[in-house]
Amino acid sequence: MKRNRIIITVLALILLGGVAYGMNYAINYSYYQKVMGTVIIEPVDISSISDGLYTGSFDAKITAATVGITVKDGEITDIDLIKHKHDEGAQAVTIIDDVLGEQSLEVDVVSGATNSSNTILKAIEVALKSDPK
Repeated sequence: MKRNRIIITVLALILLGGVAYGMNYAINYSYYQKVMGTVIIEPVDISSISDGLYTGSFDAKITAATVGITVKDGEITDIDLIKHKHDEGAQAVTIIDDVLGEQSLEVDVVSGATNSSNTILKAIEVALKSDPK
């Protein structure tokens, strides 16, 4: 009898943990859908940005990015992807090369990684609109 109670208690705790995890994921996913449905990447005049190192982040719960950007002589010379939390959008990192090549945030998102691409672009925008470190 005592062994059965222990087994039932353990199973109930596992079930409760699974339900809590599922509810947390559902809340985060709802937030993610809302945020990613309204995110707008605003253009930034890179040529007017002072030389320096800029850091920015954007977090939509399911996807998130933190970047470090080096600007010299009115151009982005380096973008370091410090953190990239993604679901299935790992290939979005290639958008960094596009931003460096175009010297603009007005680039095409990576097919199959739209939200992760926009997350990285938004982190770059936030960085470039911040004060240099």
